[in-house]
Amino acid sequence: MIGARHKVRRWLPLVLCSLAILAAGCACPLSESVRQRARRELTLDRVKNQANTYRDETVIWGGIVLECRNEKERTDLVILETPLGPACKPGEPRQSRGRFMARTGQFLDPEVYTKGTRVVLGGKLAEEETGKIGDADYTYPVILVEDIYVYEDEEPEYRAPGPWYYHGYPYTSHPMRHPWYP
Repeated sequence: MIGARHKVRRWLPLVLCSLAILAAGCACPLSESVRQRARRELTLDRVKNQANTYRDETVIWGGIVLECRNEKERTDLVILETPLGPACKPGEPRQSRGRFMARTGQFLDPEVYTKGTRVVLGGKLAEEETGKIGDADYTYPVILVEDIYVYEDEEPEYRAPGPWYYHGYPYTSHPMRHPWYP
């Protein structure tokens, strides 16, 4: 009996931490229906140049908006894909595996979806489309957007003044610290 109680005490913190991590990982801001239907194993690497094979499959991808093109009856976003982190937040651009196009029948304001905006979206894969990056041809996997979320720019963290401050005064403005003081 004592041994079993000891094992529970030893494993309880680990189990509670695991549950907390799982709960935080489920905090994806997209709708429940998109999250349930999404095939997480279908990454851009896997789908690239084979999008027609996975047509009509639901995926969740994210990244950084490179361009927002509004046409008469649709909006296309060209997105630099990045791996998704906790809460489906797009990661670093250096880890990108390529570009994809997100298409919606709604008007998306180019002032909201400006270059550099981080987004996560869910939707169905459609036929690939060929475009250009500079003079090179590029094949874009296309997602028909069902749900999209824009991550706001983060406020910079407050940083305490450095060691050059002396009792609230900058280093050079305190009389005892002035450069020409003897």
